[in-house]
This record gives sequence, structure tokens and C-alpha cells, in this order.
Amino acid sequence: MTQIKIRLLKEQELPEANKIYRLAFGTLIGLADPMEFYSDANYMMRWYAYPEAALAAEIEGKLVGSNFLSL
Repeated sequence: MTQIKIRLLKEQELPEANKIYRLAFGTLIGLADPMEFYSDANYMMRWYAYPEAALAAEIEGKLVGSNFLSL
């Protein structure tokens, strides 16, 4: 069974988290180029406001997802 580890998202992981976010949601809504999803904004900037509310999901040391909690 694969173990998913949840921890705080690190600043150096923001580019990869952004890539995963765009790919996931762009694919979900069926964009021809999923990486164009929300391309006019940087959702990951939320990390700078509340880094303690940014979570990372990893499998075998690889970032596979993130989430920002609302405070």
C-alpha cells in the first residue's frame, strides 16, 4: 500500500506545486492545454501570506499535491 505523507509545503516546492495544480484542474475541465488553467494569476502566492497553512502531499519523497487552508 502506498503511503501518503502530509506536511507543510516548502517555498522551494512552489513551482512544482503550481505545475501540479494547473495540470490537475486544467485536465479536469478539459482544456486543450491544461497548463493554461488560471494562467493569469499565481495561486501559489498565498504561501507568502500564510506558509503555515500550506500543505503538501508526497509519495515516496515526491510532491504529488498541495492544499491551502483558509484561515
